[in-house]
Amino acid sequence: MTTFDRYTLLLILSLCSWANAFSQESSVVNRVRFSGNEQVRTGTLLTLVRTQSNRELLSIPGFKVWMWMNGLNRNWGEAPFRLDRITVAADIVRISTYYRSIGYLDNHVDTLITDFGRGNVEVSFLIVEGRPSFVRTAAFSGFPDFTDPQVIPRFYRRSPFAKRALSDSSFAPNIQLSYDLISAERSAIIEILKNNGYASVTNDMVRAVVKRDSLNPTQLDLLFHVTPGRLHTFGDVYLNLVGPNTIGEPGTAQLDTLKFENGVIIANKEEETKSRFRLLYKNVAFKPGDTYNHELYLQTIRRYQNLGMLNVRQFSLSDDGSLPDFSQESVPVRIDMQTLPRQRIRSDVFGMQRLGLGAGAGLVYTNNNLFGMAEGLEIGIKGSFESAPSVREELLRSFEGTVEYSVPQLQFPFGGLNSRSRFINSRTRYGVTLAQVSQLNFTVNANVRFNLKYDVQHSLSLSSSLDLIELDWFDASPSDLFRERINNEVTDPFQRERILADFSQQVNSTIRYTIRSFNTDFIKRNRGSVSELSVESGGNIPYLYEKYIVRNGEPVQGNIPSFTFADSTLSYARYVKASFDQRNYASIFDNTVVAWRLFGGLAYAYGETRQIPLNRRFFAGGSNDIRGWQPLRLGPGDVGLGEVTINGGDVKLATFFELRHLLIRNMLSTDWHIAGFADVGNIWYGPRSLANRGLFAFDSFYKEFAVGAGFGVRMDWEYLIFRIDFAYKAYDPAMVDGIRNGWFQSPKPYIHFGIGHSF
Repeated sequence: MTTFDRYTLLLILSLCSWANAFSQESSVVNRVRFSGNEQVRTGTLLTLVRTQSNRELLSIPGFKVWMWMNGLNRNWGEAPFRLDRITVAADIVRISTYYRSIGYLDNHVDTLITDFGRGNVEVSFLIVEGRPSFVRTAAFSGFPDFTDPQVIPRFYRRSPFAKRALSDSSFAPNIQLSYDLISAERSAIIEILKNNGYASVTNDMVRAVVKRDSLNPTQLDLLFHVTPGRLHTFGDVYLNLVGPNTIGEPGTAQLDTLKFENGVIIANKEEETKSRFRLLYKNVAFKPGDTYNHELYLQTIRRYQNLGMLNVRQFSLSDDGSLPDFSQESVPVRIDMQTLPRQRIRSDVFGMQRLGLGAGAGLVYTNNNLFGMAEGLEIGIKGSFESAPSVREELLRSFEGTVEYSVPQLQFPFGGLNSRSRFINSRTRYGVTLAQVSQLNFTVNANVRFNLKYDVQHSLSLSSSLDLIELDWFDASPSDLFRERINNEVTDPFQRERILADFSQQVNSTIRYTIRSFNTDFIKRNRGSVSELSVESGGNIPYLYEKYIVRNGEPVQGNIPSFTFADSTLSYARYVKASFDQRNYASIFDNTVVAWRLFGGLAYAYGETRQIPLNRRFFAGGSNDIRGWQPLRLGPGDVGLGEVTINGGDVKLATFFELRHLLIRNMLSTDWHIAGFADVGNIWYGPRSLANRGLFAFDSFYKEFAVGAGFGVRMDWEYLIFRIDFAYKAYDPAMVDGIRNGWFQSPKPYIHFGIGHSF
């Protein structure tokens, strides 16, 4: 063969190879399948592999709307996902590695690529899982002698491997191998070492050795070997605080030193920070010379960050911000901080929808470091108006003014909790609010409230609050239309008087505790859950005042003399109230989220008054409640809107369901979602209510659930979601002339607007 022939042949082979590669690369992945995965869900495996097929609308096979859109215009939808054999090979490794991480050490993964013609292929991953491996014994060695003899026993009690003890440091757990468990155990060992003086310990100093049984390879012996390094103490502490406009090193600064037996805290702050040295000193959770404790070191950082008036720019275990030097026994600490702008004025303009369309505006002044100890002062006013064609008034108006003073710690009587790790992010708030609101059936002429509240962020997801004292002075008056209806429909003058007593001047006190778990994205609400439990008791302070001071041994009447007019009285109500709110979010298909919510609430008035205060009752209907009804316009029970004589209810049960699907991505700079929803629920009067209808009864309440259903559009920007819902009264339980409205009697949708998801 001549040289020319050889080059010609090489050229032909190269062209064939290039054509084959081009053919493979131009193949579109029509579907990705898995077979043999009995122990791992397909959804989990799909998150591991990079080989993907184009999205299908509502997961309908072959309905790849976005890919078709891209075929019309490359700027639309999403480009076809092409086959890449290198990616497929990497996916095989990913799947096999995952199986090994959960204990299937002898798994085998292969792939089959099926060509369906017309450039479409199916990629199948063939999985042989094998038998799982179990940790037969686990042993720990190399732990140092801790000063606290309970450190190791406490660690063993929490360890998933320390089950049945074979000796002081060996155990027989007999649990399936999991790399996550091993990694968590290593982290736990490092944590106890760092929190007991061993500041330099790293992952390499805690080794996990796994040995397979020669006769039974699925039985494993596990050894954690610890090399702790040397013991350390805290050295000198360097605190630097600069003003909000400082860039780089601080300018002219004030210097102060706090001396201890084994070291000093040196504080350096600029004058424009308007902060006291005591603020810097009191938030250091350790003293120089103490045994090193990494949790106290991080707790100090969190304390500063939680003050709300500064940002921690840098922190390190060195005196100059460089890498730590663990060759010495003492470890210095340096923390560099910068204050936020001290004063701020914020204005807001907003749209709103309750009974009609409206708008409002607000102005808030904030001072986040009032007296130099991170005290907060907030003064705000806001007002709104709303056109409500369903009521006689042309406009419904509201006004609210607030003043709040807060300190970044728990104060009396809970000050002793500030040193505990789960209470370091806490705040005590003193607030006064004045509000005036026009509402359906009534107008709140004045509502003055004083509140003493304790807020605690126990962890990233768990928070709680205690309203220790909430005092309300409440003055409301019924609308002319509502008063006319009561006079016409309620024949019993005593009952009519009791109903209108809702609008007498009232004073009340409340103590309330709320605990909340928040494990979802605040805006997206696409995974995780939210749980909230609240319990409260009201009316106790006015009751004690009346019983022991006003009446002084005479029968209690449920009212006290007015503080403003000698010839008038203030009524009050004693009651207990509890509510539970559970919200869950889960992804069920690609770009599809299912969300559901359960709500239950119960209030019970006792003593002289048979109704809880008007502003503490449950209401139903609206954009964030049972959609299809206007806000506050549903129920109680089967009572129609025009027949309501007592506003609000004592019992509320509701469940909400919503399916959200990403329809178009990044069109007009936002993602467009469609949603379908169904809301079920109602409110009822309690057993002591004066009403004749709408009472909660176990044998009939389920017949009085209202059902609102419909569809909506969500425009999802990165930090904002705008929502439009078209909601129908699918089932209306209201009775009109003895006949229930029932199913689908109102073909006209009620349109709800909102910012953020409904729940």
